[in-house]
Amino acid sequence: MVRRLLLLALVLGGAALHAEPRFMNAVPVVSGLADAPVFTTAADFTSDGIPDLLVASAKEIRVVPGRGHGAFGAPVVTPVAGLHVSGSADFDRDGRLDVYLSKPGEAIVAVLLANGDGTFGLPFVITTGAYDAVVAADFDGDHQIDVAAITGGHDAILHVFRSNGANGFAPLAPVPFGYVAVEDAAAGDFDGDGRIDIAVVGGTSNWILRNDGASFSPENWYTGESMDMIAAADFNGDGAADTVSAERDDSKATALVSFGKNGTRQSVPVRNVSGVHTADFDGDGLPDLVLVSAWAMTFAVVTSNADGTFDAPRLYLSGPRMGVTAAGDADGDGKVDLLAVNAGSSGGLVFPQDEPDVVSFIRGNGDGTMRAYRAFDIYLATNPTSSDALVRYAIMDVTGDGNFDVVVYDWRNERISVIASDGYGGFAPVVHTPTLEEFQSTTFLPAGDLDGDGHDDILLAKEDSWAVLH
Repeated sequence: MVRRLLLLALVLGGAALHAEPRFMNAVPVVSGLADAPVFTTAADFTSDGIPDLLVASAKEIRVVPGRGHGAFGAPVVTPVAGLHVSGSADFDRDGRLDVYLSKPGEAIVAVLLANGDGTFGLPFVITTGAYDAVVAADFDGDHQIDVAAITGGHDAILHVFRSNGANGFAPLAPVPFGYVAVEDAAAGDFDGDGRIDIAVVGGTSNWILRNDGASFSPENWYTGESMDMIAAADFNGDGAADTVSAERDDSKATALVSFGKNGTRQSVPVRNVSGVHTADFDGDGLPDLVLVSAWAMTFAVVTSNADGTFDAPRLYLSGPRMGVTAAGDADGDGKVDLLAVNAGSSGGLVFPQDEPDVVSFIRGNGDGTMRAYRAFDIYLATNPTSSDALVRYAIMDVTGDGNFDVVVYDWRNERISVIASDGYGGFAPVVHTPTLEEFQSTTFLPAGDLDGDGHDDILLAKEDSWAVLH
């Protein structure tokens, strides 16, 4: 029960929030799928210039045509047999986004070409090897999309299949490298030489496979951090791709940004990360981050600056627990939204679309904010010395401004922590007040305004002593 309260999503100052029309729940679009979704994205798959919503399971690819302004038409379905969509790219250069498919650890990688009406043609097989990660990019600089497949283990191998532009792929010589239990991979020009490299992550054994124009040269990438997921973008504008990575669902870890050319790293304080995405959420032409925390039912938008620094994360309540997620313009308003597949029950919290496998999107406002309720990570803000330090909390007005604030009693550190609300979903930096005594087995109560100064007070009591904090 204590762990459940460590990451608490809060909406404060209810009257002010209800008067602000841009805050709203996620918009459900797709339900009733034949199987659990494994991939989703927003792009124009029907050739009308309006983004559509694609969601794929191991049984079908479903495209929901966008009509603009958040309206959608009837879904168009293409059956698939046991394959998972890994991503989308224009393989035949006809201006239509195709999809590539695989199933981790099983023996097939294939491409389905788009017909331009939301459906896809029959799959053509690229390879029948067993692979743990697949990425697509133009690795040889001929403007054709190639495919790279990675097999992990003690003798990991990179396989690259070069496209000839006519639905054919030619394998290049395999590139062996060291041990990695592959969790994720990303493509990007990490050294700024104009050629697309590959980053492979899996725990603490991670690799950069540098593209020299003829083949790939493995380079062990040691950061001292465990990494299970990765995304790439040029955050500091130096012409080299940077990476953002995280260890899945780690309650103490933060996301790590590694800058390509200068090798420096910057941490982003968002915990319990289950997904990382890059997109321009504030419309300034620079890639930003969205870090999804499925366990906590929250996500954070982290906007970037031209000098490669990042603003403080804005944490939002997602609603039901998110499974597969993606960033894209789902409603065609030119602003980046967050797409999410509900992974199941919200654990006791009540939301309108709480059933599993519903695909929804949360609208972006185009300025780095989202149309969702703000949340606050109390554990991260109060920085306790151990994971069970937060034992009591209350919602009360201790600042006397008419807005409810968050008050946390941290008995291990012998202090009261106050996070003041502005009444619009925003919070001030945490302020600590020492209690001067450890009230471990205690009653922690909002006591009202005991001294008549307009501020709510707190009562701490145990068997043989008690204290009032004004």
